[in-house]
Amino acid sequence: MAEAWAFKHTIDCSVAIDFAWAFWTDVKNWALDADVNSVELKGPFAAGVRGVTNSKSSGRIEWRIAEVQPGRAIFEFPAPGASGVFVWTPTDELASLNARPSLASKRRCIPTAYAVAWRPESPLA
Repeated sequence: MAEAWAFKHTIDCSVAIDFAWAFWTDVKNWALDADVNSVELKGPFAAGVRGVTNSKSSGRIEWRIAEVQPGRAIFEFPAPGASGVFVWTPTDELASLNARPSLASKRRCIPTAYAVAWRPESPLA
């Protein structure tokens, strides 16, 4: 099936990649997002483990960690008429001085890509 749409978002920060990975794989830290009321992970941060995010705007969202490798995590979640895939791929690249002079000393530590692929059934089934 064809991918319906996708986008990429990058966050530049001045921390080591190991710190960024440890911070974002501790799901309690996701509550720093103003839209997140709570997050629950039903086991260790590992492939196959399920979680729940309670969002102010979207309500209860159940998701599953589909894959975890060093420097990469993939999450799957239901979306209306589709299933969503969220991919974390942190890198340790220095931000480009030409592209963003104010961030030249910061590291590109949490680039993420988000895509929704139309699938006949939810990955959480």
